[in-house]
Parts: sequence; structure tokens; C-alpha cells
Amino acid sequence: KAEDSGNYTCVASNSFGSDKIVLNLQVQVPPDQPRLTVTKTTTTSITLSWIPGDNGGSSIRGYILQYSEDNSEQWGNFAISPSERSYRLENLKCGTWYKFTLTAQNAVGPGRISEIIEAKTHGKEPQYSKEQELFTSINATRVKLNLNGWNNGGCPITSFTLEYRA
Repeated sequence: KAEDSGNYTCVASNSFGSDKIVLNLQVQVPPDQPRLTVTKTTTTSITLSWIPGDNGGSSIRGYILQYSEDNSEQWGNFAISPSERSYRLENLKCGTWYKFTLTAQNAVGPGRISEIIEAKTHGKEPQYSKEQELFTSINATRVKLNLNGWNNGGCPITSFTLEYRA
């Protein structure tokens, strides 16, 4: 345990006298968990920052950031330099919740995983503006639609589906 670190004295004695040696023991353990926070979100990125925990008596060699889309069992990870205190994940899905954890590593090995934190990228589902007319012209053989009335909610509209009944 780290608290066992300190000075230890060894004394040897015989009929001619005694001698002693003082040893300094530095116990190294895995680092404490970092404190992870979300500092910025956009439609396609999330920036995280952290405060390191105790290094366990050995310099931090790096961090492992793990992330997962909410409701997914698949986790991705990134190795991060020991000097970094923030990381920006890019190319994320718009309007989506993500989960994150961070682990510090030293010469002994990985420490405890940080608490899981969650963050959502900006954006929501498209909505049609009530001030716009959806149908710009209708006759017996065709209908012309005004698709410009859709507000994308901050996320790109990837398709339109039109259904009709005869």
C-alpha cells in the first residue's frame, strides 16, 4: 500500500556491537482515477477535460479515454499523452448521447476507471415550419412540394420520404 512508504531502520547486533542502516521505501501503486468533465459540445464534437488523481508514486505514462454511443455495448478508445489535460472527440453523430471514462496509467499499470460521464452532441429531429406552405401547387396529375420549409434541427437532413395513396 502507498501508505507503507517511508523510512525503515534495520539494526544488527552481536557481542562486539551493533550497526544500523536506514532505508527509504517508496511503494508504487496504480494511479488514482482522474476527475473527468465535459467542457464543450457541438453538433459533431465533444471536448472533455480532467484533473489527474494521485500518480501512485510513479509518473503518469498516459491516459486511455473510452467512449460509447449511448445504448451501445461497443466502446472505442484513444491513447492520450500524459501531458494532456483535455481531448476533443470529433466526427460524432449529431444529436446523440455518448458515455465516457478515463483511466491513467503509470509504471505499475492502469489505475481505477473514472466515473462514467455522459454528454449529448447538439441537434434534434427536423421540424416543418408552420409558416410555410407544404404544397406549392396541386392539380389532377401532380403535386409540387416546398421542401425548403424544413428546419434541420441542427443536423443535416439525409433524406425525404413521400408516401401517397391512390
